[in-house]
Amino acid sequence: MVSSMLDRDEVPQPHWRPPSPELDRAGPAGAGRFDKRRRLVVPVALFLILFFSAAFVATYHDSGQTRSRTTYSSHGPINIVGDSQLQTDAASESWPGDGSSTNPYIIGDYDIDGQFNTSAIYIQDTTLYLNIQDCYVHGATLAGIRLSNVINAKLLRDVCSASPYGIFLDASTGNSIVGCDSSGNSNHGVLISNSGYSRAENNTFSSNGASGIYSQFSDNLMISNNTCSSDTSYGIYLTNAFNSLISGNTCTNNEYGIYLFSSSGNTLTGNICTGGNYGIYMRLANSNMLTDNNCSSSSSAGLYAVFSTGNTIQYCSFWSNPGYGVWLDLFSSSNLVTNNTFAYNNGASDVYNSTHIQASDTVGTNSWNSDGSPHGFGNYWYDWTTPDNNSDGIVDSPYLLDDSANAQDNYPLVSPPATPIPEFGPLGLLLVLFSSIAFVLSLSRRMKT
Repeated sequence: MVSSMLDRDEVPQPHWRPPSPELDRAGPAGAGRFDKRRRLVVPVALFLILFFSAAFVATYHDSGQTRSRTTYSSHGPINIVGDSQLQTDAASESWPGDGSSTNPYIIGDYDIDGQFNTSAIYIQDTTLYLNIQDCYVHGATLAGIRLSNVINAKLLRDVCSASPYGIFLDASTGNSIVGCDSSGNSNHGVLISNSGYSRAENNTFSSNGASGIYSQFSDNLMISNNTCSSDTSYGIYLTNAFNSLISGNTCTNNEYGIYLFSSSGNTLTGNICTGGNYGIYMRLANSNMLTDNNCSSSSSAGLYAVFSTGNTIQYCSFWSNPGYGVWLDLFSSSNLVTNNTFAYNNGASDVYNSTHIQASDTVGTNSWNSDGSPHGFGNYWYDWTTPDNNSDGIVDSPYLLDDSANAQDNYPLVSPPATPIPEFGPLGLLLVLFSSIAFVLSLSRRMKT
């Protein structure tokens, strides 16, 4: 799919102060003050336990993975337009809920054959809170589930297949797709169109005819922890997307793992892109932040950028790509590439070979290292780690990049850069919870002695 003009040959503990001797000698009054402080331990411990337990439960409960379903009740296609019809149908169908944020209506546990309708479930012009959960939808002529001009809807653990689009968000804002499996559709697993502030998390999109996730003209998205595999063209495709977070996704064996087109101000972090032609592909993509991504085993490049400026690429790993680890091509300028790890790209081994350079820059106005005093920081190149005669952690000679622009990494690193601390997930919250309990119990025992 790459145009012919782009063809070329060829990653304190809080300190507790023990009671002072003066406090021990203070007699009953001092002991009273100490007892008051000791009595605070229990409520503090309870507060910490309740706070972090609630945070963990909320995080895990909303992950869409709290229940799996293998049996459904057969139901005909559902078509709802407006809050009034939603209320009427909920009453006649005995759907749970009242449409409030704490007690949403629930459409659930159905097997719905689209029966040549445009959608198996179609919701339009609603604002009441609604969950569509644990449904199996298939056989529609357009979309298994379609939301049009809808807010406050959640799709939870639905299975959507054998339709052009498994899920279609159309001019709908602030909705969530969590824990769903939208695979085996002829076009996209999910199409997000003109639907800002949407969230897709912990979903599986596999073997779709075009894309796992396809988003257009939608801003402030959160696309996290999804698995997109063996989709014909794109694992995740974003066009005209701004201020969105693309994090923790695994894109495997798609032609393009993540494709960013005409999009700015987005953050791509913690994604794994393996196989296919390109791990991450950027075209007309400006001022995006890429950090802690892993791009490997892609035939053309781990990351390719064309007509893209002002992006930051840091703390990423580019491994075992038959093509370049990073390839900054036509009219891609003012990009910063620093603190990344490059190994075994473009045929490179652990011994430097000038015919197997691991990255390419055809423009020459990009920066492959940061600046600083006494030196900046470049990237770690597995085939370029010595000499470092002054032991400052920087290889004494720059790493020269491929192509005719004479670009180079002026401060190649002797050892791989440290990976940034990741955000808390459910396991992180549990660790904080147990650490807090252990600390409070330790504090209590010390106060008793």
